[in-house]
Amino acid sequence: LHSDTRHTEAAAFLARQANERNVPVSVDVERDRYSDEFDDLIDRASFVFTNENLMKEIIHRRVLSISASASANDDDSDDHDHVDANLGGAIEYIPSRDFYHDVVLLCYRLHTLANNKARELIVTRGELGAVHCKMEKSEIQYNTQMLKGNNEDDYSTLMKTPQLTIELVERHETWVRIVLQTTTTIDNYEGDGCRGILIETFKYMLCMVGPPKDINIVDTTGSGDAFVAGYLFSQIVLERMGRENEAQQERSSSKSE
Repeated sequence: LHSDTRHTEAAAFLARQANERNVPVSVDVERDRYSDEFDDLIDRASFVFTNENLMKEIIHRRVLSISASASANDDDSDDHDHVDANLGGAIEYIPSRDFYHDVVLLCYRLHTLANNKARELIVTRGELGAVHCKMEKSEIQYNTQMLKGNNEDDYSTLMKTPQLTIELVERHETWVRIVLQTTTTIDNYEGDGCRGILIETFKYMLCMVGPPKDINIVDTTGSGDAFVAGYLFSQIVLERMGRENEAQQERSSSKSE
């Protein structure tokens, strides 16, 4: 199921139906429509397409504004709200924040909202080409010792301190690998009545592709739709090839036995 976010209420309804039936959803975010249905539609998509400028606008609205709301209503917020508050505050402290940091921030926000870590974000950059972002791996650690016996001063300090780091760990000509880590304080973890620190580490792979070279561009009408269609078609082909390879390996294994 694919949507360009027009007729947003109908698209969001269809996306909910698709999710219930395990049908993949893709969304081409051509502009921010500032509605709950729009946000719900994006949150339900496995593939999110957008452009660099719109990506920054969505980060500001969906990360910083949500974070500010979570901080203002701290008494009523849940654990995910604390992550939002830390995330929004920490963004301002990221040294040398650049385009790749923003891609990872949006991808992180997308998969935490829907609790779907297999989601993919594709960002177009005009004459600079496009970037594909997907999470490779995630790890979760819980530590009660970091609060030094649940000391109240330590707990209050951590609650007010942005706890997010983003580090580019590998860079190549066509891809980069970035690690994002969040540290969140949690009360009554798993009902044991103990305060602790939840450390989540996410590894992202960003692949870059440039525009075609040595061509004479006459008209770009429909190029965005063609780009999305080509990407989705490639995913279908790759998935089919993967199933066929698995079936071939099973047949070969059965024959050898």
